[in-house]
Amino acid sequence: MQIEGGKKVVKFKQAIIAAGSEAVNLPFIPEDPRVVDSTGGLELRQIPQRILVIGGGIIGLEMATVYAPLGVKIDVVEMLDGLMAGADRDLVKVWEKYNSKRFANVMFEDEDHGR
Repeated sequence: MQIEGGKKVVKFKQAIIAAGSEAVNLPFIPEDPRVVDSTGGLELRQIPQRILVIGGGIIGLEMATVYAPLGVKIDVVEMLDGLMAGADRDLVKVWEKYNSKRFANVMFEDEDHGR
């Protein structure tokens, strides 16, 4: 297979197309410069002491794993009963084993889940 983009042609046997994502605007979150999406999270001028990640999806957790090693206390809140909905549950368990200890709190809708 191949993809043509402008003057370039990229040939491949297999590909993962990561077309990007768009942050969801939650109506209960105030308009505030301290509230950023993943792009804004990469553009912070100073490393904050603490970050609340709303959503336990892949992009939010990616941001959390960027900032946690820098000494930022990370809280993650997810409305479902687990992280990375739609991902293979066995792989999520492996990710949780190695990464969830980096975070101060991981909170779910079901308070009995997790830590």
